[in-house]
Amino acid sequence: MEKRMNLAVATDKRVELKKHVNAIHCSNNLTLVQRKLFNALLFNAYPELPHKPKFQISVKDLCKLIGYNSNDYGKLKMALLGLITTAIEWNLINCGTGKEKNWKASSILSAAQLAEGVCTYEYSHIMKELLFQPEIYGRIDVKTMSKFKSSYGLALYENCIRYQRLSQTPWFPLDVFRKLMGVLGGKYTSFKDFKKRVLNIAVNEVNNLSQIQVLPEIERQNQKVTKIRFKLNKKHLASSEKISNLINAELEETLTNTFSLSPLFIRDLLTEYDIAFIREKVNIIINSSSFQEGKIRGLSGYLIDSLRKDYKASKSSQMLISEARMKRKLEEEAEKEREERRRNRYEKYVKDKINKYLTLLTDAEKDALVMDFEVELKSNKSNKVFYSWYKKNGFEHVGVKACFHNFVKEHKKQHMGGI
Repeated sequence: MEKRMNLAVATDKRVELKKHVNAIHCSNNLTLVQRKLFNALLFNAYPELPHKPKFQISVKDLCKLIGYNSNDYGKLKMALLGLITTAIEWNLINCGTGKEKNWKASSILSAAQLAEGVCTYEYSHIMKELLFQPEIYGRIDVKTMSKFKSSYGLALYENCIRYQRLSQTPWFPLDVFRKLMGVLGGKYTSFKDFKKRVLNIAVNEVNNLSQIQVLPEIERQNQKVTKIRFKLNKKHLASSEKISNLINAELEETLTNTFSLSPLFIRDLLTEYDIAFIREKVNIIINSSSFQEGKIRGLSGYLIDSLRKDYKASKSSQMLISEARMKRKLEEEAEKEREERRRNRYEKYVKDKINKYLTLLTDAEKDALVMDFEVELKSNKSNKVFYSWYKKNGFEHVGVKACFHNFVKEHKKQHMGGI
């Protein structure tokens, strides 16, 4: 079985999930692990979300993304099952007014599988449409997400982060905000209980773990709390940990160990110069013959001078940098080719298994299978186009044939062995 991964968690650099606001402003009662899984699986699938029917990620990478350090995969399985069985409500609030608008509901995942250290999962057609609308989304720091210890804290972080440039969220009606936090039914009905057991916990976690500071404000009518919003402030960098949220681990290590810069000094550089500009000057210096021969005295001062005077690479340094870039490019292209060959081999393997299964069926079994396929096409609105092709061209249409093979693969896999 091909184990194609969309994500390799190789460094501790900052990675961001583009999560559509519909998915952020949804009502559900997800546990903390389920909410983290939701984000991590979407982060892994997002680049190819509209184009692929299923997605894969190694269990090791998945656990790293959600900050799960246990070898007890039973809890992971139950969390995945929860994403399949949990119904969520969409479009709960209007981004401008904070009021409810359209209502939709769906399960998060349509299927999931853990096998041979790989998690394979699928989204329904409508879920993929809702999740992948890149014109408007919130940015969630995946590394920050993994640190949260409560579902309330993570829910508040998700619902505030997209407003960080506006300095405040809209006013949320309290009943809507309770749903967004996953507090459903008759739980914590008094605002005093809700504040103590949900709001305070969430605010403290967001302020301690994320890059934003939140301050709740409430609105009352007749002494009763009816609305809530949050004032937002971005934290100033004050430690190497926060610096690592802005630059990758390799550059941070180089600035710290090679150029002997303190976290405070690195912070000041980041406020004055663009990261790409800093990286360019670092590469020029460490690829220069003077550096490699140990002729540069006072590396930190030399780097500052190169930034202020915009040093350019000599021809020999440019050649070294170009060679390194070309080597990386060739390695990436070779890996893509290997990945493409693996995928083609797997697709051929699946196709051969399906064809072999079909040739062994009796005429009666084939007729029954075709009838089941027709029922599937009729009942599933997402197959409307395929059904029209089928009625017009039957199995002569290449799209119908591919759809039929996928139907056989999904519904008869137990008869074909492992695919």
